[in-house]
Amino acid sequence: MALSLLSAPHVLVVDGDARARADTAALLVAEGARATQAAGCDEALDLLRLSRFDAVVLDYSLPGSGAVVLLVRFRSLGNGRDVPAVVVGALAGPAREKARAHVAHLSLTAYLDKPVTGHALAVALLPLIARL
Repeated sequence: MALSLLSAPHVLVVDGDARARADTAALLVAEGARATQAAGCDEALDLLRLSRFDAVVLDYSLPGSGAVVLLVRFRSLGNGRDVPAVVVGALAGPAREKARAHVAHLSLTAYLDKPVTGHALAVALLPLIARL
């Protein structure tokens, strides 16, 4: 399933782990998206202030303020209010359920378990992007 709806969506990938970030970006590109990478919250906010993104994929366990706080801050910016997000995490047990509960309260947001596949990202992102 390719991500492109009419044109390649521009997706911001935020992950503190360089390899995971690059792998996620590569999966998105293989699905037809354009991907920009950020290593953490501050870099992501800088990019979000400067550019318009069609979606954001972020690691739940981001160093610093974390994915949920970053997403709330991003959504408070004018250009980030309606941008869909997929939060990914490598959690288990109660921590996983807590993460899913946090994400469930945010509109236009989905949660996926790591490791993710390109297909899983496309399946999660397409309906969120299409709702806009």
